[in-house]
Amino acid sequence: MTDPHADRRSTPSDDALQALLRDLPADGARADFTPRVLARIAPRRAPSAPFFHRARFVPLPVLLLLLVLGGVGLWQHAEQRAQQASAARIAQLEVERAQLVAELDALQRAVDAANPVVYLGGSEDVDVVLDLRRLRARTKPPSDATATPVRASARSRDV
Repeated sequence: MTDPHADRRSTPSDDALQALLRDLPADGARADFTPRVLARIAPRRAPSAPFFHRARFVPLPVLLLLLVLGGVGLWQHAEQRAQQASAARIAQLEVERAQLVAELDALQRAVDAANPVVYLGGSEDVDVVLDLRRLRARTKPPSDATATPVRASARSRDV
């Protein structure tokens, strides 16, 4: 009989061990071996059964909790994006306002630097001119809420 492990190097201690193992009687399993093993395993399986009954209902509350948390997260994200968009629009409006104020100041300086007398027309005998400095002194800026009306008789005297 050839040994399937003959290619391995065997030492004297291995040979002695193999001889001793060959001399042992062949012992088979007892008739009650399988029921005894199953009896030992059965109590270990019993506590896990209620867990599986409860585990069927665990996903529902967990799913509901995840849905609520996800909805709150999406709402917060949308609110944050709306706030960012509003802040960007406010910043844009502030830039536009600053540009308009600068333009208005430039126009005011141009008017102040220009000739304050406007020729309205006339004939060979009379020229009608309007002095803008006197007109500006009599009118209030548009930012004032109270404006005083100018009477027709007062206009004819100043012009």
